[in-house]
Amino acid sequence: KIAHNAKFEEVWGDKFFGARNKWHFDTMMAEHVLDNRSASTGLKFQTFVRYGVRPYDDVIKPFLKSVDGEFNRVEQAPFKELLLYNGLDCIFAWMLYEDQIKEITSRRGLLKAYNFFIEGNEQMATIQLNGIKMDTEYYVQAEKMLEEKVKERRKYLENGREARAFQKKFNRPILITSNQDLGKLFYEVLGKDPVYTANGQYKTDKSTLESLNLPFVKKLAEMKKYEKARGTYLGQFAREIVGDRMYPFFDLNIPVSYRSSSSKPNFQNIPKRDKEITDIIRKGIIPDWNCVLSEIDFSGAEVITSATYHKDPKFINYLVDPDTDMHRDNATDLLMLPPDMLENPNYTLEQKKKIKMIRFFA
Repeated sequence: KIAHNAKFEEVWGDKFFGARNKWHFDTMMAEHVLDNRSASTGLKFQTFVRYGVRPYDDVIKPFLKSVDGEFNRVEQAPFKELLLYNGLDCIFAWMLYEDQIKEITSRRGLLKAYNFFIEGNEQMATIQLNGIKMDTEYYVQAEKMLEEKVKERRKYLENGREARAFQKKFNRPILITSNQDLGKLFYEVLGKDPVYTANGQYKTDKSTLESLNLPFVKKLAEMKKYEKARGTYLGQFAREIVGDRMYPFFDLNIPVSYRSSSSKPNFQNIPKRDKEITDIIRKGIIPDWNCVLSEIDFSGAEVITSATYHKDPKFINYLVDPDTDMHRDNATDLLMLPPDMLENPNYTLEQKKKIKMIRFFA
């Protein structure tokens, strides 16, 4: 059997019929291997660019959209048009398969790449079907806790010393969501030296505000941080948890880089830089019984991949010889340091930290 997006068929087949098919070919995944642009894999797009047939779903399209996040209204579509649409989908998918199989088998390495992506897509379907166990009660409490933190900061920002000074000068309350009001507060009320944008407005971007080193800015940053954690992360979890599990989508046909992607929610974008927020968001993600959660990062993947393109022997030697260190050598070259300065087993902990920063900036 051939499908345009076999993973979708696998997930639905498993869910509704308790069976998963062994697909002969996936035209969507094949197109991604042939052309990595994310917008090029759709069947309607390919039908147009390859065969000159304009999209044929005008009548059916409104019925294929979900209503209020639930199922679509395809059963209400005009029957004859629905049959025609299905028939055209099948015909053009078959035509696309016949063209793609020639392209993939005639170009060296592409069949191997295609098979690799198909196997990967099967695993993505399995991960999606298994879902991820969530401590739902914990997240209810976490949302309440974040709401309290936001309220506390908002109260300070709207009623504190700085807000009262703003009210006194302009005879109205400060609007903390207004960049214009924030600029007036910092530069006209609190007397900080004004910083302007290119069009002459007060500058209130994150880095400018942080440089002011004010308690108000700290509270504002904290409030935004907690709001984002509650709305962006916990909000997504609340929408997507079914029972005690969440079922994020994992796809291989979208990123130009040929990496995987995730959505509903994006499970590859869970915060980890801010320790407090990391702990709050991740603590409710729990392993199934007798399982563990692990996280894998491919060390140096970009560097190794680049070597497969440029094949520079010196560069490759840096990768395979444990006694070499490209970061150390670049640091000593760029900053004109003695060759042995960055390596000394007798350095104190403080000195080691400074050496680490030298390497980092290099």
